[in-house]
Amino acid sequence: MGAEDDGSWNLDSKQSGFEKISVGVNGRAIDFIKLGWLFLNEGKNGERQVVPVDWVEQATRIDATTDPASD
Repeated sequence: MGAEDDGSWNLDSKQSGFEKISVGVNGRAIDFIKLGWLFLNEGKNGERQVVPVDWVEQATRIDATTDPASD
């Protein structure tokens, strides 16, 4: 996607694998814009398909089954 810097991903615990709600994904503002653009364009950066369209659809659909609070 043309990120300008490395990002990071934080989990609440290795056991649950659930992302931290407040700071799960870390990165530079410009890279978040590029990530948003990637989602807006169904996984494409210009003419290049960076991630599959179905992955974008799955990543943006509501899925309440992975919330550990529902256990």
